[in-house]
Amino acid sequence: MNPLVINTFLQAGINRIEKVYESGEEILREGEKKDQLYILAEGSVEVIKEGVQIAVVNEKGSIFGEISALLKTPHNATIRALTRSIFYIIPEAEKLVSENHAVTLAVAKMLAERLASIDARFADLKKRLTIV
Repeated sequence: MNPLVINTFLQAGINRIEKVYESGEEILREGEKKDQLYILAEGSVEVIKEGVQIAVVNEKGSIFGEISALLKTPHNATIRALTRSIFYIIPEAEKLVSENHAVTLAVAKMLAERLASIDARFADLKKRLTIV
């Protein structure tokens, strides 16, 4: 994720809350539903799906909660701080994304990056299974 994502949100004059999470604290919980975006400003977090760690994220500007906010569904993973982490929390995410084109583009780019990464992982996994 590009640090410019944070600048997009900050320059747009968007209402946000800055919150610090200590190591071990949950930022989002799988199965809960919130209409908020969480932007990682500093720190490292783990992504946990059904009790299994599926990723570690420490890239400034990474966005969490967008799937739940856009699809109006519960969070599909838990996000937990591995180190002291600072987040910008953006309320009313769906409204913001529908009204602010710069934010819409930033979220779309982030989702496209994640999809490309998943495609590459899937292709690699399929190659490994074919070899075995």
